[in-house]
Amino acid sequence: MADLLQKTKLLEDNIKKLLALHQGQKAKIHLLETENKQLKATIQQQQEQVRQLKDGKMVQQIATGLKANLRDDSTVELKKKIGLMIREIDQCIATINT
Repeated sequence: MADLLQKTKLLEDNIKKLLALHQGQKAKIHLLETENKQLKATIQQQQEQVRQLKDGKMVQQIATGLKANLRDDSTVELKKKIGLMIREIDQCIATINT
């Protein structure tokens, strides 16, 4: 009978340990999920920044090329016109994708 009580106590202790480990793993998973969301948001922001930088570089290259051909428009005006064209193209692409 004492042997049965010892085994029951040992089983109870093991269950408590497993529950504690389970709680610890749940907390760790929660932290990792939170970190994962933050990293995904950071990636999305950086991808948007890269896109904006690429657009800006493209605008600069086009404006520089146009400036060589057209002496009467200023670079700022050309950048505005090109930016407007790019926004219109982006809107068209967004419309097509929906």
